[in-house]
Amino acid sequence: MNKINKISLASILIYLLSTFGPVAYAYDEDYYSYDQIVRGLSSKAPAPRKISEDPFSQVKIHSGIAAATSFLDLRDTKVAKPGTPVRGIQVSLGIDLFSPQWMAEGTMRTLSDHMEDQSEISLKEFELKLVYRTTLSRFLDFRGGIGMAGRYLRHSRREALDPVSPATSDGLSEAASSSYRIIEDHQSTLASVFVGGVDAYINNTFSLGAEIGYRSSLIEGSLDNKAVDALLRFDVHF
Repeated sequence: MNKINKISLASILIYLLSTFGPVAYAYDEDYYSYDQIVRGLSSKAPAPRKISEDPFSQVKIHSGIAAATSFLDLRDTKVAKPGTPVRGIQVSLGIDLFSPQWMAEGTMRTLSDHMEDQSEISLKEFELKLVYRTTLSRFLDFRGGIGMAGRYLRHSRREALDPVSPATSDGLSEAASSSYRIIEDHQSTLASVFVGGVDAYINNTFSLGAEIGYRSSLIEGSLDNKAVDALLRFDVHF
């Protein structure tokens, strides 16, 4: 009988010990979690706030200058032969449109050249275009765009005058001091613009580029018809 009682008592003790261990561990874990909560509530340090990303932080602005050559195709071939080149400079300013791929760009250019017949053609142009840019390699980008341009064309030429021989004080005659006059023709037109080119980045701030463009007049009857352009660009990005 005593032996049976001892076995029963040992079984009860083993059962109690096996159940007390997990309970004590759970209690300790709950106590630790509660202690962490109290410590967090009593802390004076403010909870970190989520800082929203500024949409303008990734927006870049660029400005540049370019050497430009435009090959004109005028409706009046007596004024200039098809493909007559005029040369000058172009300045540009652009801004990203909330994306590294899309940007708006405005440009202004002044071009001029003297013809063989001593006439002169000059062109001023203001344009605004939407440009898409994609990366070809680590240092090389492709760009293509469409837009509109206001073009102001001036053609000046010399026209010979009939000789005039006014009498002088000594009774002799002499030719007029000027034997020609300057005739100017001013025309303005609106044109569509298509451009494409590549930019090679020297670093994150400076880039060199080459660009070609096509311009077509949207006004019938204007002297300015169409033109093909070639540019060498230097841009600063900031």
